[in-house]
Amino acid sequence: MQSSRKFVYFSFVFLCTLFATPVIGYNFHELVGYWVFLIFVIELPIWVLLSKDTITELNNSDTGSKFMRVTVRVIASLPSLSFGLLALCIGIAIVLWVLYNLLIETQSEYSGSLLIPSFGIAPLLIYWGFKTVKHVLLMRS
Repeated sequence: MQSSRKFVYFSFVFLCTLFATPVIGYNFHELVGYWVFLIFVIELPIWVLLSKDTITELNNSDTGSKFMRVTVRVIASLPSLSFGLLALCIGIAIVLWVLYNLLIETQSEYSGSLLIPSFGIAPLLIYWGFKTVKHVLLMRS
């Protein structure tokens, strides 16, 4: 349960720094860039990696109370679930935008052709997002 404890502590630190962003922005305008760099470039990848380690540890051991294991699993699933939902929404938005431009009205920003619709990376985002969300929601406890 060492990894679970690390994850819970780091989740608390991550959420505190995330919620402190408006305070930093209001009081110290020149430090906002460094603060956002700290959150999204340093803390977010560490949080995602710790969540993966925690879920792997919870799958491999049966120590600790059932309530604590379920609580930590739900918290540890949040990064994967949020990135999966984000990828799914972005992929669906791209497909809908391309279909709107092909079938209803072509916008000036659209550069695709009528013969070959340019979905780009959208199908891959939809597949990966759906697979990730399904994996998180069907995870065994």
